[in-house]
Amino acid sequence: MEDIRYSELQNIVNRQVDAVRLTDEDPIYNFIVEHIDDWSFDCFVENLEITWSLAASRQVIPRESPDWPSGEQIFDKLFDAETRTAFHLTDTLRSGIFQMLKDTVSPISSLQAGEQTQLLLAIAQYYDGFRCFDDPLRPRWYGVLNSEDMDVTRWQIQKVYTPEQGN
Repeated sequence: MEDIRYSELQNIVNRQVDAVRLTDEDPIYNFIVEHIDDWSFDCFVENLEITWSLAASRQVIPRESPDWPSGEQIFDKLFDAETRTAFHLTDTLRSGIFQMLKDTVSPISSLQAGEQTQLLLAIAQYYDGFRCFDDPLRPRWYGVLNSEDMDVTRWQIQKVYTPEQGN
């Protein structure tokens, strides 16, 4: 309910909660059925190649270079490749999503995590859901941030993002 991408679903849920009585019509079910294709494939795996190439470009291009991609630029490319229909990416929503995911990751992965790690964590949430690190139904991410050792955390994140690993 915190994910701003799903404001339409949030409105449906809020209307249901506020309703004096429920009818046989189930708008939540209807929303899910209408956008079932969004959940019938693994978005993270489907977009791993583009994510990998965008994230890797930050490792080979010097930060001082005008060609160095910022987190916003990387997310813009991910947004352009988006195929899910349950949310519509307006310009306002685009900047809002990136900011929300970045804000969520920042306190979790303290300053020692580094900007690249924070970007990878934001991308993880973009594809696998807001706060996916706390969700036991997301085994690839669940518990990744529980380690006290930032090197172990980085290794776990890198392992998930490595295309050969086959999540």
